[in-house]
Amino acid sequence: MVKIEVEDVTVKGLVGQLSLDQISAKFNLGELALITGPAAAGKSLLLKVISGRQKKDSGRLNCWGAKLCYLPEQPQAYLLGETARQQLLLASCKDPEATLDSFGILGQIDCPLRLLSSTSLKLLSFAYLSSLDSDFILLDEPFANLDYHATKLILQWINAKKKQKKGLIIASKEVEKILAHVDRVILLKEGRLILDALPERVMPYFETHGIRTGNLKLKEMTW
Repeated sequence: MVKIEVEDVTVKGLVGQLSLDQISAKFNLGELALITGPAAAGKSLLLKVISGRQKKDSGRLNCWGAKLCYLPEQPQAYLLGETARQQLLLASCKDPEATLDSFGILGQIDCPLRLLSSTSLKLLSFAYLSSLDSDFILLDEPFANLDYHATKLILQWINAKKKQKKGLIIASKEVEKILAHVDRVILLKEGRLILDALPERVMPYFETHGIRTGNLKLKEMTW
């Protein structure tokens, strides 16, 4: 079975501190897992370790042949095409027009990327991911600086990928935008694993670990 296993992964930080301290977790296809926690919890760092973009100091990472794609919080450096059309052609996209139209940016298909807004670049990044063959999709703060409309588009895309039995691993502190759709929550604080469980089991620990929910119920935590 295609899966990802992280076992006792440690990443050393500055002055002998541990940025990640013996983290263990498993990720499966068809599952939406949320890695969350306060600032400096190690959310993005763990995602980078899983993606292979961050070296671990100890522990094991097994991807069992899974194909991964990773989107950082600021994806501009990963966009290599001169225009949106060229970017999708780099991924061998068969229908760039339809793909961009599904994200509401068809009108910018031949616009130079340097002229696109940060929101359009983020949406283009997801359009690009749509054209890649992958088993697991790793997203770092996918809703950062997005308005309501763009956030809804990304949520729809995430849920569609889940229905396609893709594995999704999302690092985000914006739990109020996605928790209602999540299968598992991995709560980190200061590089340590606090809890790995169903959303309803983790929610009572949010406030004490620096995550604000605005007293929303689980089913209300979506945009």
